[in-house]
Amino acid sequence: MAANNLQILITAKADQALAALRQTSEALIEMVTSSKAFQESVGFADDQLKSFNAILTETTIKTIGYSKLPKFVDAYDGVLSAVNTIAELNNKIDSVKKGLEEFGGIAIPTFETVKKEAFDVFKEFDSARAKVGTLTSEAGALAQQMQGLARETKNQYSSTVLLNASYDVLSAGFSKTADVSAIMSNSVKLAKAGFTDLGIASDAVTTILNAYGKNAGDAAAVANELIQTQNLGKLTVDQYGRSIGQVATIASQAGVGLTELNAVIAVATTKGLGASETITGIRQAIAAILSPTSQAAAQAQALGVQFDAAALKSKGLTGVLQDIVAKGGATPEVLNKLFGSVEAVSAILPVTANNMADFQKAIVSLKTETGALDKAFDSVTGSIDSQLQAFKNRFQETLVGIGEGVAGWVRYLLAEGQKALGFFEFLDPRQQLAAFQGIDGAIGGVLNTVKELIGTVVALSAGLAGVFLAEKLIAGYDASFKVFNLTLDIAAGRTQV
Repeated sequence: MAANNLQILITAKADQALAALRQTSEALIEMVTSSKAFQESVGFADDQLKSFNAILTETTIKTIGYSKLPKFVDAYDGVLSAVNTIAELNNKIDSVKKGLEEFGGIAIPTFETVKKEAFDVFKEFDSARAKVGTLTSEAGALAQQMQGLARETKNQYSSTVLLNASYDVLSAGFSKTADVSAIMSNSVKLAKAGFTDLGIASDAVTTILNAYGKNAGDAAAVANELIQTQNLGKLTVDQYGRSIGQVATIASQAGVGLTELNAVIAVATTKGLGASETITGIRQAIAAILSPTSQAAAQAQALGVQFDAAALKSKGLTGVLQDIVAKGGATPEVLNKLFGSVEAVSAILPVTANNMADFQKAIVSLKTETGALDKAFDSVTGSIDSQLQAFKNRFQETLVGIGEGVAGWVRYLLAEGQKALGFFEFLDPRQQLAAFQGIDGAIGGVLNTVKELIGTVVALSAGLAGVFLAEKLIAGYDASFKVFNLTLDIAAGRTQV
């Protein structure tokens, strides 16, 4: 009877172990098929996988002696297969880490060092969130938008950088989160495709939007036209963005459209004039038309053209220049009398005389090439350098999530610390000294406990798919092996039933 009961117990334990192992094997398959996620989270999974590999190897050796037991042959093969699979993944992870460090200059932190780095990265993100919070009551929503935008724009910038840059967009008067997001999305593309900083790109977009009375929905069209201006001219968006503020407002108020303004900039720079000089010259040319000198008025009358604010408002800069060209006034001498400065003439001469056709072609191109921004962005982000930067930024996004978990406990500890300090403030100096001496011996233990607690929180907060799967797998095998080993012990007669 006792033998039958023992057999029943062994069979039940074996069935339980096999069920647990089958469930764990499913997790293993899920992990193997998600190896990409593992490789992306190598900084966290590396040590865990190596430790797990050792555990599996030890268990495999232990089970060799029992491999002949009924129903455990398949379990043994499964464990051996798991050992080989994990070992292979470990080798791949090591290769990825070494390759990134050697060729990409990307140092993947270990699980031990990532805790501090994650908290430091989150502090920067949290500071950026607090910064925009001075301008909007939707700082939390905006922060989430920027985290999503980082992914949507191929991780060319981290969410922390995007959040900091969004402060300037808010400062420019765009207070709605959706508007800020729309402007930032196109500014990212403009910055990368225009070889400039994100701040300069977003400033150029908001400056033009405000100067021409446009809204955030026009950001894509504005950014696209700026890239096409770069394509047509001999300049970059970086050079354009640093100077456009000098002329955008006066051009808009005078009736000079953005497209014809950009056409002048594009054509003039192809003729050898620098971007800054061109923009300065255009500003002076517009000012000369708005307030013509007596000499300019006389020259305009001699030519038979209208040269004043009303003409600029009704005809635009294109119409005014076409009239001058049609009357034979596109010469340096005549233009100098009309515009009154070398800078203005230098900017206007390249789009008149024999170059009027180039000016008109530029206008057409700026209006019709609507896909220039996306095309340029895709080209730039396809480079190895951009992909390495994207990897760094994507990894940083992961650290933000982990650091936020740590931050919750840090806030709690700070709050408790404030309470303690409040207590000490009520004591006189002698009492404070005595109190500190009394707790001095306990502080070391408390700090160690806190350190371990934070480490636990970080481990539990790691939300990467690879880490999740690793923890799931380890937990599953841990439970399985407890039953497994107990069953083996029973079979070997080392456990009393």
